[in-house]
Amino acid sequence: MRIAITGASGFLGQHILVAIAQSRAKTLLDIDVVATARMLRSSLPQYPGVRWVSLDLAAPPTDPFAWLGQPDVVVHLAWEGLPNYQSLRHISTELPRHQRFLEALARGGKPGLLVAGTCAEYGRQDGCLSENSLVRPEHPYAVAKDALRRQLEYICAATGCGLTWLRIFYLFGEGQPERTLYSQLMRALAQGDTVFNMSAGDQVRDYLPVTNAAVAIVSLALRLERGFGGDGIVNLASGQPRSVRSLVEHWARGSTIRLNCGVVPYLSHEPKHFWGSISKLQRLIGSDFIGRDTSNQVPL
Repeated sequence: MRIAITGASGFLGQHILVAIAQSRAKTLLDIDVVATARMLRSSLPQYPGVRWVSLDLAAPPTDPFAWLGQPDVVVHLAWEGLPNYQSLRHISTELPRHQRFLEALARGGKPGLLVAGTCAEYGRQDGCLSENSLVRPEHPYAVAKDALRRQLEYICAATGCGLTWLRIFYLFGEGQPERTLYSQLMRALAQGDTVFNMSAGDQVRDYLPVTNAAVAIVSLALRLERGFGGDGIVNLASGQPRSVRSLVEHWARGSTIRLNCGVVPYLSHEPKHFWGSISKLQRLIGSDFIGRDTSNQVPL
């Protein structure tokens, strides 16, 4: 089996590489990986069975299916312009780039496509959100992702490609960008800070360790390769609503740092209380990865 991973040098992509390496070791599956980054460099992680190739969607190869080694499955994580969710670049630049690239893959070789979407496609809705909930994207990033999903549904129906679209909720773990709540707290703890400024913390969110998410993605990719035809929209979440404050307290357990709540404002584009239904995810791949915080078990 050959899996191609775009954006493999990013936060989630690197954990997927680890999960595949662990799966190879445990199950003896013969999985060949083509991992992409915009620029090849010596610091990219190296694992058995992984080959790195350069890929810039601003100047993509003429035949991306051949360039990626004729993969059975493509895990598409690449996307530029973040964390500026409000930038119109997502609609004017990113959306057409990704649509052209993925359509060329679908028409060139019909691999299974597993594509990263976002929980922001649901918009500002409160409560438990399932794959059948209405989508109400409110900022350009979410609008672009939802539009790409709709385009891919038509493209895959026309070409016979299987499509699994992940609505990814909040991930955390080793290697996360510095701007995120988890990384800011870890930096404060490492520096010996006595106070950590944050929001009121009464927002309810759905946070999943990135290591658990990576295991789920590998399982879903294997389903695509085995001819299940794609699973459509799938929430990638923990299914466990939790206040932000309680989560930060959990991350900071054992330390003496004081949480200074109410200093950081709420994000205007997010609802107050929401989380993901994982009934479909559990039905597809089981529930072993849910609820286990493995974020500190796999170093990058």
